[in-house]
Amino acid sequence: MVGENTNTNHGVSLHWALRKRTYNFMKKKFEIKLLRSIKVGKGLIKLVNNLRLNRRKDKISNRKRTALTKKQREIILAKTDSHCHMCGIEIALNGFQANHVKPHSTGGNHAENNYLPSCATCNKLRANYSSEEIQVVLKLGVWAKSKVLDRSDLAMEIANEFVKHDMKLRKRRKKN
Repeated sequence: MVGENTNTNHGVSLHWALRKRTYNFMKKKFEIKLLRSIKVGKGLIKLVNNLRLNRRKDKISNRKRTALTKKQREIILAKTDSHCHMCGIEIALNGFQANHVKPHSTGGNHAENNYLPSCATCNKLRANYSSEEIQVVLKLGVWAKSKVLDRSDLAMEIANEFVKHDMKLRKRRKKN
């Protein structure tokens, strides 16, 4: 009987753990819907900060990484016909990085179905951002690009700040 109670308690705790995961998943989906209802810039800042906090909270430290085998790399690269899944450039078997669909740092597993091939640039830019964060980044990027094309004062400010930022990154990379 003691074993039955333990199993029942374990089942109940597992049930609540699954419900909590579902709640957290639905909460994240709700936050993306919230993006559509934001009326002022402060709301966007709050959303971006909440997404970042959620990602950091979900982070699992000190997970062991395992190298992919050549066969696994071939399977992953074949998914996109030897192209980066983000930007579409052609990549070679020995020249691509395996991008986790669910980040390793948040519990993503080491299996072919959790990887997509990407070029080094896209993989570094994606970093450990959650899917929801990537959606916000893409929306902001598309909007910023449209503003740059307008050639307005705001466009020049965006373009100048971006170029300064990018130049700093390039200098830092050269030193390393």
